[in-house]
Formats: sequence, C-alpha cells, structure tokens
Amino acid sequence: MEAFTELYAVWPNDTLRRRLNSVFHEIRDIAIGGKHHLTPFFRRDWTPISYRGSSNRARTTHFEQAHISFGHNVETAWLLMEVSKALGFTNDTTTLKVAKAMDDYVITNGWDQELGRVYDGGYIFQREKEVTITMPTKQWWAEIEAANSFLMMSELFHNDRTSYYQKFCEQWNYIEKCVIDHRYGGRYWGGIDKAPQNENGPKATIRKAAYHTTRGMMNCIERLDGKR
Repeated sequence: MEAFTELYAVWPNDTLRRRLNSVFHEIRDIAIGGKHHLTPFFRRDWTPISYRGSSNRARTTHFEQAHISFGHNVETAWLLMEVSKALGFTNDTTTLKVAKAMDDYVITNGWDQELGRVYDGGYIFQREKEVTITMPTKQWWAEIEAANSFLMMSELFHNDRTSYYQKFCEQWNYIEKCVIDHRYGGRYWGGIDKAPQNENGPKATIRKAAYHTTRGMMNCIERLDGKR
C-alpha cells in the first residue's frame, strides 16, 4: 500500500489505481475490520492466523505471526489517510474513524504510562480481552511513526480529550532523550530506557531502514510548518 500510494502520486495509471484501491480495502476492512488493530497474517482464505489457544511455546515460536504491533498500528493509521487522499475520496468518515480508533487503541493499550511512549508488541491471550504487553521494548521506527501519526490526529481532532498534540510532544521528547545518539549521530535500535545495551549496539543492520525516520521527520516538519 505504501509503494502503490507513492507511485500513484507520480504515475496516475488506471490499473495502479484499482490495485491501490483493492489493497486499501483489504487492509482497512479485513486486516483491521472492527478490531482497531491489525491482524498481521492470514491464510489464503483470509482466515486470521492465531495461536491464542495454543501452548505458550507455540505462541512464543509464532509470535511474529499473531501479535499486536503497536508501531504498525500508528503507521497504518496515517497511511490509510494518505491513500484516501491520494484516491480523491471526499468526506471519507469511515477511514477517518478507523484511523482514529487505531491511534486511540495504541494510546490505551500500548503506551508506557510510567516511562512514556509506544511499546513494541502485545498479545491478547485466550479468554482475555485486554492486551498483555509481551514486548516492552521501544524500537526506533515505531516511535517516529507514532509522532507522525499523533501530529496528524492533532490537526484532525483539535479539541479531542486524547490531546494528540500533547502525545506528539511527549513522543518527540522521548525520541530526543532515548533514541537519538547525540554524540555520534543516528538513532539507536530502540529506546535506551528499556534496553540500555542499544547505546553500544550497531546503528545499521539488515532490518534497520532509514525511511521511517526520514519520512516521519519530513512529515512532522511539513505539518508543523502548515504545509501539509
């Protein structure tokens, strides 16, 4: 969806529009649906992959296939709004409600109330309704995606009791304090409040891409300057 959205901005091809519209509805209406969080993996018939009723070992082994990724929630929230805009949907209240609900879900279920900011992951165990935080770490990409998403929501919902602009400010303060390496530059893999070993870890790995931070910073600057 990300790739198609950017490509469509410079190549408004009819086939590409149909593909983008298709994947947009698959993500919004199936992968999210009425749950307010993404289902990460499905079988070929769109049956969600779940290990809620399995053993703890099975859940741990297949965690990546069935957990709740708070970073992907806040990222997808603003991406859905970008697609809606790119496709020219007007008064798209359905997407707006879904995006807001996803950000609210993260703030309610994946927010570190003591130290602040967005956790990496959680799990809803069998016979439970609340999310249990199973990955209390905070990765570099999720934190900037949250800042970008909350700032977007602050524009759309000025007087909401969630106070998205305050959440954005708290996100940025956390990034500046615990994620940015002010001595050597760049960003740690994750917040050093939860994983102090990141201070001495590698800045670049096969999975640590720069597009999250670059895009997030550019979007935030444009929003703060009133250009977006």
